[in-house]
Amino acid sequence: MRRRCSISLALVLAAGCTGAIDGGSKPGGGPPGGGPPTETPAPAPASAVPSGLRRLTRAQYLNTVRDLFGAVQLPGDLDRDDPEAVFSSVGGYRITTSPAGVLKYEDAAYAIAHQALAGGNGAVGCDVQQAGCAATFVKSVGRRVWRRPLTDVEVARYVKVINDVSKLLGSPDAGFEHALAGLLQSPNFLYLPEIGEGGPGRTRFTSHEMASRVSYLLTDSAPDAELSAAADRSELVTAAGLRTQLERLLGSPRARGSLIGFFGQLLDLDQLDDLSKDPDVYPQGSPALYAAMRTETERLIEETTLTRRASLLDLFDLRQAFIGPELAKLYGLPAPAGSGPVALPPASERGGVLTTAAWLAVQAKPYSSSPTLRGVWVRERMLCEDVPPPPPNVNNVLPPPSDRTGAPRTTRQVLEDHRRDPQCNACHGIFDPVGVAFERFDGIGAHRTSEGGQPIDTSGALDGKSYRDVGELLALLKADPRVTDCLVRQVYRAVTGHERLTGEDEVVKALGPGFKARPDFRDLLGQMVGSDWYRAPGAPL
Repeated sequence: MRRRCSISLALVLAAGCTGAIDGGSKPGGGPPGGGPPTETPAPAPASAVPSGLRRLTRAQYLNTVRDLFGAVQLPGDLDRDDPEAVFSSVGGYRITTSPAGVLKYEDAAYAIAHQALAGGNGAVGCDVQQAGCAATFVKSVGRRVWRRPLTDVEVARYVKVINDVSKLLGSPDAGFEHALAGLLQSPNFLYLPEIGEGGPGRTRFTSHEMASRVSYLLTDSAPDAELSAAADRSELVTAAGLRTQLERLLGSPRARGSLIGFFGQLLDLDQLDDLSKDPDVYPQGSPALYAAMRTETERLIEETTLTRRASLLDLFDLRQAFIGPELAKLYGLPAPAGSGPVALPPASERGGVLTTAAWLAVQAKPYSSSPTLRGVWVRERMLCEDVPPPPPNVNNVLPPPSDRTGAPRTTRQVLEDHRRDPQCNACHGIFDPVGVAFERFDGIGAHRTSEGGQPIDTSGALDGKSYRDVGELLALLKADPRVTDCLVRQVYRAVTGHERLTGEDEVVKALGPGFKARPDFRDLLGQMVGSDWYRAPGAPL
């Protein structure tokens, strides 16, 4: 592979890494969006989304290749996404590609191109021996791969690659394969250019940039044929044109995975893929169980937010479970006869996504529960508070239950001793009194009433408001206006791909009251994507 690539590597890389990354111009001249901006008023500087380049996530890359070329073998060793980002869209702006990662993309590009064109002329779409076939191929395939029409200069560059490689290797097929590999290595494919067009104070994202922004936000893949056609007609630079496509996509089956994925990222469900629990403490742990946990939580989210279009806040106290045999055993419930939702018993303390085994197992240690992790998550993800890191040189690792000495103590009691140190209490006093509400669920999400032979106390307080158990805490959260504001803020971060922009406060102030009155996730998403600030870029960060 490397030897074949190196034959014309300079040609292919030159074609793949040069050109108008900002969208260039239409073949024959003119901006891709179609003329100077006339309809979108310039937003307040704070609310505009910074311009820049966003790398495709692994899922977006794989989805795009699958949609472009069908049943090809997909690469499995691409660079990972930013592990520190809550939302993959944020990570796409922050991540950098390592030198080894560049080589992975190169190998993947050649492997995909080889498979995609293995059918000869039929796969190319024209007779490779005809003079005009190279230009036809580059225009057609390049338009789909780069998600916009190529300029005349770009078309000529890739036609030259086809001709030069064909002569060098004595094979027209090789020329077309190298040209496609170059298109797939280009930043025009690997990144989403979000630069905009127009003059000072009148800038907007181009119609093709908007098509990609909306498509990757809602479907995690490239624009479909209808969205691409609307982009070619310059319809997506207008509020009405964007709204038409937005409503279509929000109701499309293609969007369900991405919309559910927002909550999956918020809940850290990806951690279930490689979750590790101490087998001596939790012998029931298995990949099959963790997969069932994820499925249950995703189905609860889908049923509530998309199927029934219920209040987003209902996720705090749903009295349903989607369980198979593995989860039924963990939950202490009879195995269900079908695949639909199961009503939880009235006496059950389980209810809502924060009492699913998925969330409880992720927000725990391999060998025990963790009121600290669970409390920090509530503070950061549901209240949008900044939780400071532990002070330097402070041991913040509690011993596992098996290593504790002296009289039996619950995890709560150990944490209370820990907080007697003023340095520790400064932070633990903020989140531990919240996290103890979940202590009747162990580190894998099973219910319990005692720990180490000691009864478990789940009472606590949320900023001066007392609760006795997890149900009362979740009721406090559901009624807390900070939670709805935080959810608006979290959706804004996922939509823009940036954290802590100054525009967050403007958006929360504008959309928060309406979302409190009707906490509908799809409506909130639609309002954000349909806003002027979503179509108008600000200065790069």
